[in-house]
Amino acid sequence: MVDAYLTAAQQPNAEYSALSFVRGDLCFDLAEYMPRLTVPTAIIWGKQCQFTSYEIGQRLAELNPKAIKVLEILEDVGLTPQLELPSVTIGLIRKFLTML
Repeated sequence: MVDAYLTAAQQPNAEYSALSFVRGDLCFDLAEYMPRLTVPTAIIWGKQCQFTSYEIGQRLAELNPKAIKVLEILEDVGLTPQLELPSVTIGLIRKFLTML
């Protein structure tokens, strides 16, 4: 995992994306865009995330129940379920791909 992050950080112009992330430039309110979503969607959300609570995920999913087919909240996971529980995340993605 560390090697993957290091490789990504060494790509051309990577310093700009890292700086944008740290400054919060990549943060925006998805609520404005959720009602416009037309693609069937599944969301995986970590309940222990310290930046965005799972209640925010629930609120976002409720903004467009026609497109948001499932919201899976993982109990013992934070911001990065794909890193914290990769096997579970992969299993969920496979399940959701067949559903959607």
